[in-house]
Amino acid sequence: MNDFYVYAWLRPCGTPFYIGKGARDRDKDEGNRNPVFARIVAKIRRDGHEPRVVRWQSGLREEDAFKIEREYIRLFGRADKNNGVLCNLTDGGEGQSGAIVCDETRAKLAAARVGKVHAQKTREKISASNRLRQVSEETRAKISSSQIGRVFSDDERYRLASAQRLKPPRGMFKGITFEKDVGKWGARIQIGTKTKNLGRFTTAELAAAAYDAAAIKSWGMGNCYLNFPPANTNREGSAVAS
Repeated sequence: MNDFYVYAWLRPCGTPFYIGKGARDRDKDEGNRNPVFARIVAKIRRDGHEPRVVRWQSGLREEDAFKIEREYIRLFGRADKNNGVLCNLTDGGEGQSGAIVCDETRAKLAAARVGKVHAQKTREKISASNRLRQVSEETRAKISSSQIGRVFSDDERYRLASAQRLKPPRGMFKGITFEKDVGKWGARIQIGTKTKNLGRFTTAELAAAAYDAAAIKSWGMGNCYLNFPPANTNREGSAVAS
């Protein structure tokens, strides 16, 4: 089937910042992208522009689309490798659309993963991918119904609360939203089951700083994610040993 294509997301100046292979409307879908992609798109829109999406080659077989995707990524280079302008985190050519895996193969793959320990860099990439994954309404409903009536132990509640405090944001900053009706950024923080509004601000950075101040006041330095961590802490807010 020759219904695959290679596409690029472009900055307003025309420079590509992401290249991919797709079918149907994948090129316009912003879901399941890496965090760097999301930050670039957000910045372009904050500056009053829109990124452009173009299909550079179409009518391709999937294997040809993978090959061309790899060639384009190699041509423009990856920013994370300091050899180019793209925010792609891989060299392209991964995956296979529509692949069907039998139950026996699934079981073998699952067994091979038991006890496997990923490197820190690999865990970070998996975490970043999961944060941007879109879940259908049907799946959300199933997850929600499965939790009805469940009783959590004190240890489970503590672990869940700790994970939520340390959880990085899906977008650029944690604890903020843009309120279109007033044209300002709102900041809020959830403490336990209660959500506290922290005010409205003219910039995302000010709102993010307000969230940080409230988080430190509620949980203390090193016990929560901070949008602007001090120089002697890591991105999740935990102190770095000197």
